[in-house]
Amino acid sequence: MEDFYVEDLSRKEIIFKVFITLIIVGCAVVLGIYLIGANSLHIKKEIKIEAGSTLSKKVSDYVTGRLNNTTEYTIKVEGLKLGEVVEKTGEYKYTVKYNHQIKEGKIVVVDTKAPEVTTQDVTIGVDDDYELDDFIKTCNDYSKPCKVTLQEDKDYKEAGIYNLALIVEDQSGNKTEKTASLTIKEGYSLKEVKETNLNIAMTEPEVEGFKDEYAFIKFDKAYENEDDSYAYNYLLELLTENMNKYIPSEYAGTTIMEQETIELLNKYGYVVGYAFKVKLSNGVETYLKK
Repeated sequence: MEDFYVEDLSRKEIIFKVFITLIIVGCAVVLGIYLIGANSLHIKKEIKIEAGSTLSKKVSDYVTGRLNNTTEYTIKVEGLKLGEVVEKTGEYKYTVKYNHQIKEGKIVVVDTKAPEVTTQDVTIGVDDDYELDDFIKTCNDYSKPCKVTLQEDKDYKEAGIYNLALIVEDQSGNKTEKTASLTIKEGYSLKEVKETNLNIAMTEPEVEGFKDEYAFIKFDKAYENEDDSYAYNYLLELLTENMNKYIPSEYAGTTIMEQETIELLNKYGYVVGYAFKVKLSNGVETYLKK
């Protein structure tokens, strides 16, 4: 029988083998950590964007750290759509899904830009009242409504021409300064001017491409847009009727499935009439005719 023996290892050989073993184990640990981290999902907890900007579709704008195949990420924002212009300020929750992981963050939409304002001069009679909003022709802003104040708080009553310094402020506190003139005349009535202007300048809600022929009723005078006005009471009474009888004759036999009331306003915001847009049982969208 052959003799077996165990070869004695020198101290240096033992240390070397232990060192190599530790290196292998360390590399395995590092590789494991790397692979775990590479598949972990990390997102930005809060993202600020300016109102009026486009909500990004880029995964890198939401996810931090190393990105893998970006097609494997799903991003959803409550109340907003990726790739569309964000018009309302506020906070919106968003979620990112990746590799069976879900993380939540928030998008904060801010408005730091001053309103873009154009003004118009106003003429009134001695006995007329006026609103500061009368001096505002347009106010383009993402934090409406725009609030108008005077730099010098003064009440103008006597006949004359006055140059006014206006401050227009949005709901986010951004301000624009503008000027306009106020003319007060003897024997003149702004209220009468507003009431006798029967031209349709705008609609509420806004209808793109609205034509006068779509009007159901136009009044002989314009009325202030108030709940106790003749125009409002007329509308309430009208809506108690069966509106199917006003369907245009070419759609006889159909019925109204959906109906929208549209206010017709002159440039002063006075009501000059109403229109009714309807969707019929045959799928056609049209306007009722009196």
